[in-house]
Amino acid sequence: MTAKLSYSDLRAFASSPAHFKAQMSAPREVSASMRIGTATHRLVLGGPAPIVFDGTRRGAAWDAKCAASPNPDEIMNGREYSLAEAMAESVLAHPTAREYLDGAKYEVPLEWEYAGVSCWTRGIDILASDRLGDLKTMPSVMPRKAMRHAEDLLYHAQLGWYDLALEILGYPPRTRPAFLLCVETRPPHDVLVLELEPETLDKGRRCCHAWMEQYKTCSATDTWPGYSTAPVPWALYSAGLELDDSEVEA
Repeated sequence: MTAKLSYSDLRAFASSPAHFKAQMSAPREVSASMRIGTATHRLVLGGPAPIVFDGTRRGAAWDAKCAASPNPDEIMNGREYSLAEAMAESVLAHPTAREYLDGAKYEVPLEWEYAGVSCWTRGIDILASDRLGDLKTMPSVMPRKAMRHAEDLLYHAQLGWYDLALEILGYPPRTRPAFLLCVETRPPHDVLVLELEPETLDKGRRCCHAWMEQYKTCSATDTWPGYSTAPVPWALYSAGLELDDSEVEA
């Protein structure tokens, strides 16, 4: 269905093949939180400077701004930029964050083949011979909440995707745990480095492998089912069982 898969493409299988197909067919919509996250990344890791426009997002001035920008969806207003700037400043001023950033390469693009499928990433956020990490913005970096948020959004699978790519491309294993460099989206914009134990990273890798096998099967048969093709017992959820969608589908 697509010539080259990114993690964000493959992750749609965490919902269902139907959601993957819909995501690949629909135009990309950029929300305010996505603009803020992108700008925070660039202010910390480098890249094109965020474009700010504080006027009305219509009319001749807006049209001219869009025409001059390679990615009009990423144009921010002043409030969004101020928030991204505050988060970036907190990350860069945090001593533990600096330890994990210093000496690394940022936004490292890769292309590889996995299970016979061409894959790519626009950039691994933080990569060095001894470490692999990703910069994330989130509502709270209280450790328990940050861990739950990361698990819910499958951030461990994203790091697993990168880890698989590095292994396929022949990079030597990192000597330090893979990590998430997390910053709060609200003041005081606290910062947390969340390290993944090997078992969690392996779980993320297995998620990616399962999604890839599902992608190959769906592509071969041109069949893209939704959450479930069979009735789901109400008691499966009302009993309080903590099953994720992939377990229910299985």
